[in-house]
Amino acid sequence: MGETLEGILTEILDALSALTVPCTAPGTNSLTPVNASVFASIKAKLSTILSQKVKNN
Repeated sequence: MGETLEGILTEILDALSALTVPCTAPGTNSLTPVNASVFASIKAKLSTILSQKVKNN
């Protein structure tokens, strides 16, 4: 169950990190979010929600 949650949260954070928003100029996109490193930091902490039993398997 914890592994499933970790997988889903990882996918969400990956998607948020890749987020682009259309700019006002037609046909152009913005860069990835300025705070993408914050999402990466949170993602690195996801394994802490797993129980020791799951981590050791």
